[in-house]
Amino acid sequence: MVIMGKFLDAFHTSYIIISLVLTAGILILAKLFLRQQKSKNIFLLIIGISAYVIHMSLLWYDFLATGQTPVARVYMLFVIYPCNLVMVLGAIIPLIKRKNTKFFQSLCIFTFYVGVVGTLASLFDPSYYFSQGISFDSLKSMISHSLAFLFCLWLLIGGYVKLRLTNIIPYSICLVATIIYAIVVSSIFRLVGADYKNVMYIITPAISGTPLNLWFISALSLVVFSLTGFLAEFFYPKNQRSYLKFMVFEKKNIDGSLVIDNLDNDSKVLNPKS
Repeated sequence: MVIMGKFLDAFHTSYIIISLVLTAGILILAKLFLRQQKSKNIFLLIIGISAYVIHMSLLWYDFLATGQTPVARVYMLFVIYPCNLVMVLGAIIPLIKRKNTKFFQSLCIFTFYVGVVGTLASLFDPSYYFSQGISFDSLKSMISHSLAFLFCLWLLIGGYVKLRLTNIIPYSICLVATIIYAIVVSSIFRLVGADYKNVMYIITPAISGTPLNLWFISALSLVVFSLTGFLAEFFYPKNQRSYLKFMVFEKKNIDGSLVIDNLDNDSKVLNPKS
């Protein structure tokens, strides 16, 4: 008999506390001791690959623990949920050798934003635990999501991502690509009569009774992440605030000449007196 898990029961509460404490502790130690970029990259690789392997571990469990022929679940064959996408990207990103490219930076930015929100939501609302109770499947899901959360935070703390207003550009591009992917895969599932048509929550919301489907979440994320980047830049020096680089300020010198300044060390003097 399977005893279903409940929201904030003893096990769920313990899981939240242990996960957050371990995540904070590991990040603090990593920040203190991982000084060289090579060591930071290795740490990123270990977390990313570990999260993905644990995510897929049910295949090995089916065979090693029960002797049954492993059966691939839908989420193993297709990326159907945001956290699935984060784990796949978490395994790919550390393997990219050229880490100074726009492509790498864009993937990091997108993974960070989607991953932090998605894994935190899973931490406090683990549907797999509520439906299965304590089982290998629910435990491996909890651990893999916690590792994915650690991975995403290390992208920020390790210096791979910096909170900026301009992050919304690569995020939007990746978001559009994700929406197109969801539409295509959902259409394929419909054509073959598969049960899984709600890819990336494109049809029904992530949480029943809320408007949190793919379209609403996408629109909301653009607003929230733009505001987050804008507010974060208030703590940067003025010449590093991206939004100020597109703003023009006027002031007059003593001689009456007009100075046009965009706070990016690019000032022009107009109408100087002869």
